[in-house]
Amino acid sequence: IDPNMAQGFEGMLNEVKQNLGIDIQADLFDVLGDEWAVYVDPPSTGSGLFGFVLVNRARDAAKLEASLTKIGDLANALIKQNMGPAPVTIEVKRTQAGNATLNYLAVPFVAPTWTVQGGNLYVGLFPQVVAGALDNASSGKSILDSAEFQAVRQRLGAQATGASITGFSFANLPQTAP
Repeated sequence: IDPNMAQGFEGMLNEVKQNLGIDIQADLFDVLGDEWAVYVDPPSTGSGLFGFVLVNRARDAAKLEASLTKIGDLANALIKQNMGPAPVTIEVKRTQAGNATLNYLAVPFVAPTWTVQGGNLYVGLFPQVVAGALDNASSGKSILDSAEFQAVRQRLGAQATGASITGFSFANLPQTAP
């Protein structure tokens, strides 16, 4: 790796800060939390790659939401400025799902969507996926309520024999592929 690469990256971040008024490090990266989850829940978000949800427990959810909104507004201004008259439009749009505002990038084929709700950042490939994740989160139910999930956790704990498990993947195949 080129040793000057870090300096170039820092220079780019400073340029973004000066030109757009957003400190990517302080306003985005530093407000994201250390806890991340990625899941697919076929009943609420759909199945396969298109139903995945990424969740981050933010350190400062209000600041994260404000930063993402500002980035979306700036992206719209830059897109409008550089696209000119085109047969296809690209835009960051907003829609409501219950009391949550979903932000999504309106492009052909997918619509990457994000929102900050209940201290968490939710990201999915479509507004429906994020809305389903929010509905699931508000139901009070959790994967921790699943007896099958608990059984896997117990087996892993017994097999770990001193090794620290930092993550694993769980798929309830009898439920998703009957």
